[in-house]
Amino acid sequence: MQQAGNGLEKIVAQSLRQSPATDAPLLAWPVVCGSAVADRTRALSFEGGVLRVQVADGEVTPERYAACGHVVVSRRGRPTGPVDEALAALGLARTVVAVVPGFRAVLSVACGTDLVALLTASYLDTAQKDGPLGGREGIQSFALPVSTSPIVVSQMWHPRLDADRVHRWLRGVVYGICQEQSATLAAALPRANRKRLLSR
Repeated sequence: MQQAGNGLEKIVAQSLRQSPATDAPLLAWPVVCGSAVADRTRALSFEGGVLRVQVADGEVTPERYAACGHVVVSRRGRPTGPVDEALAALGLARTVVAVVPGFRAVLSVACGTDLVALLTASYLDTAQKDGPLGGREGIQSFALPVSTSPIVVSQMWHPRLDADRVHRWLRGVVYGICQEQSATLAAALPRANRKRLLSR
């Protein structure tokens, strides 16, 4: 039995040496960590000396969510918001590592790092339909583990356009599309998380 183990070790070592430098750590992961860990994880990439591993865990709790590093969206550069208020009510705080001005930027940062980003379900759904997210496999989404106040989306226009028939038609079309999206997303959410997303 000892000879078989030594022979297998030599085969694995030779195989790893012949692999490209970026692939060897990915191939070695199941061997190094053992079968118990390998069954619950997957090595994703090895870049800059960092091995990224996906861990298929259970539910994302407020504690687990707060323990992650976060990248947030704020046009005004503010690192805190309603999520932080909800976490504080539970005696928790998150670490915001970066603040970016928009959803496209936050998704890009999240795809290229181990940071957690908060995105609307509609934006993430559209981005996933458009193609691979930043070329990264293993991006995961989950429901926000805390309740926040509903976000009100409002249409605004200059009063001089109130009576403009074409502008009124365009406002109606935009409002109708937003209502359809809101209803579709609300139907997909668990009942406790459904909120009115649009207001006129």
